[in-house]
Amino acid sequence: MIKAKLIILALFFCTMLHSLDFRDYNWGDSKEEVLKTEQREPLLNQKEFLVYEGVVAKFPATIIYTFLEDELVRGMYVLQTEYEKNNDYIMDFFYLQKLLTQLYGKPMEELDITKSMVEKDRRGRYGKEIAQGERILQNKWKLERTLIILTLDGKENKLSTRVNYSSFFLLEHLQKKQREDLLRGL
Repeated sequence: MIKAKLIILALFFCTMLHSLDFRDYNWGDSKEEVLKTEQREPLLNQKEFLVYEGVVAKFPATIIYTFLEDELVRGMYVLQTEYEKNNDYIMDFFYLQKLLTQLYGKPMEELDITKSMVEKDRRGRYGKEIAQGERILQNKWKLERTLIILTLDGKENKLSTRVNYSSFFLLEHLQKKQREDLLRGL
């Protein structure tokens, strides 16, 4: 009986170790835990944010940790690649989509363009539409505790690729705050 309990306890701890929510952390970890584990100086250290530079899936990226009441509630990668051709950003998006799909399964929604469509797009029409803000590419994965959103969008001919990891606690907290704000003054 004691062996069975020890095995169950060991399996529980192994599961906990492999179910990290963002990078090496779980939702609810303190800012101090992140600072200690990162073992390098952040670019920005504010009450609700820590910002680092790093590499994510071969891409240089800004890594942003967001805290609410000293608990980690969101993490984001903002890719820092720059290309002359806008469609190259779309190819990076498809590469990240493939990696995330390998980790988390198929995304919740299908895109309206495919990699082969972009490869055949000699005039860069899709990339131009995104850069001008006329189109957004986005995929979402819903996990047990986390919503992951991969986004490629643009504004004023500048493209941005982001991978946003949000805890469901944050989403619930934001919805509650929005309801309170709407009801205030009635």
